[in-house]
Amino acid sequence: MLSRVTDLAVEVRESFPDDNVEISGVQIEKTDTGILGITMTVVDIKDEHGAEAMGKPVGEYITLEFSDSGWRKSDEEGFEKVFAGIIEKMILKKTHGNRKIKVLTAGLGNRYATPDMLGNKVIEYIDIIPEKICAIAPGVLAQTGMETCDIIKKIVSEGGFDYILVIDSLCSRHTERLCHTIQVTDTGISPGAGIGNVRKEINERIMGIPVIAIGVPTVVSMATVAYDCIEETLLGQGFSQEETDIFLRQMSNEKYSGLFVTPKDIDEQIFFIGKAIAGGLNSALNSIILN
Repeated sequence: MLSRVTDLAVEVRESFPDDNVEISGVQIEKTDTGILGITMTVVDIKDEHGAEAMGKPVGEYITLEFSDSGWRKSDEEGFEKVFAGIIEKMILKKTHGNRKIKVLTAGLGNRYATPDMLGNKVIEYIDIIPEKICAIAPGVLAQTGMETCDIIKKIVSEGGFDYILVIDSLCSRHTERLCHTIQVTDTGISPGAGIGNVRKEINERIMGIPVIAIGVPTVVSMATVAYDCIEETLLGQGFSQEETDIFLRQMSNEKYSGLFVTPKDIDEQIFFIGKAIAGGLNSALNSIILN
């Protein structure tokens, strides 16, 4: 069958046959943000049973989703308040309320590939405070010859940091979520995992300090788009789900698994969402460190 890959925990949860089925070790909660067009879903993987079922590490995954109207028309201050609140709460939970911390923000990805340049764009707008809030865009292995994980780990060990925030582009299995979703997790990140180019993980176990990963899906697998279109057509013509699955398994071709698509206005979307994320991060970090 054609593979429908994703980096989003909320989409993994949605992939189970019955939306209402309870998964041992996994708790899901939807919350109203109070801002028109913006919804929040929290997926909490509590133990190894949940981690195995979800294929994700134990931890908290918070997803903000925007409708077209919500993403374009919601007031910027309203978004920053919600997003900053999530970041601040997650940081202080790990630091046990300690606000005297030194934070490294790392914008991952290839600045020369538009769908992958989100991290670099966010870093451009981070408010730097020497010895308190620092930023780096380490590039990718093909540009530096070094693993991103190794670069960040060395900086952390030399710089005496207490916390890491990493920002990266993700892969979704639904086109409507492209550039309309933000995932925040305290489990760190495995760069390139969604597109099959898995690099070394950046997480608390490896870095020795807490890591928050912030990601936005900017690409979707072409196989996923094909699967969805064909499935919708066949089901609409009266074929059963079982018959549709059999047909899709027969037409599956691995040579298409490495192809991904992105919105035609991805440059505009990256600019908009990059500034929005940076604004929320600045608000959260200033609230923590300067108060």
